Amino acid sequence: MKILISSKVLANTLNQFDLENESIEYIVLDRNNIYFHGVFKVVKSQCEIIVFTGLAKQDGRRWDWVKKLLNKVDEQPIVLTISEKKIEVIFQY
Repeated sequence: MKILISSKVLANTLNQFDLENESIEYIVLDRNNIYFHGVFKVVKSQCEIIVFTGLAKQDGRRWDWVKKLLNKVDEQPIVLTISEKKIEVIFQY
């Protein structure tokens, strides 16, 4: 799946998870929403879908690194490519 999302919206979404004690198990896209399913909760954010894949299972992907990176950057649109094997964050400067 590939989506366009605000860096701050994604940072705020990831900040709702305690990624030191909880992992994001899988991600679901539905229309212009992305749902992050953690062990203990589900968090929804709005996004623009570029390439639709309904579900991506995340076996231990490092969302904590993405969270730390996004908390350090200014507000900007980013492209997020998510698969079962990787998370790719694309910034444009």
